[in-house]
Amino acid sequence: MWVDESRTVNVAMIPRPWELFDGVLRHEIEALGVSEADAIGRRLFELRQKEMSLAQEYAAKLTSEQLSTESRYEGDTSMSFPVITRSADSELVDDLMSQIQALDSRWRLDVAVYAEEGFDAVRAGAHKPRSWFRWFRRQ
Repeated sequence: MWVDESRTVNVAMIPRPWELFDGVLRHEIEALGVSEADAIGRRLFELRQKEMSLAQEYAAKLTSEQLSTESRYEGDTSMSFPVITRSADSELVDDLMSQIQALDSRWRLDVAVYAEEGFDAVRAGAHKPRSWFRWFRRQ
């Protein structure tokens, strides 16, 4: 995350957001039931909203000098992947949230945004929409 001269909060581009998760975690996400996945999706959305609010507060408080040094973070994707790994000691949603919240505040918004997108992408890949065209052809 970085703040530009107009105090706009920006996030780094992560082209394949599902790579935030390790293979074990992706497999667990794929296996989730609909209601459980919806609940986790809501929590990820709420976390993203909270982190965006915190980043906007941070941006509003920056002095002109601090604002000029923010550009060094522009496009910085020096995070190593996967960022979030599965710990068997806790529930999946608690594991996701605690790992994101434990990150440095500089990366927390980026990861919150892309965890939500990655979660949705993994879910979409696991549950492809049914082809009604094919079903009607069989009738």
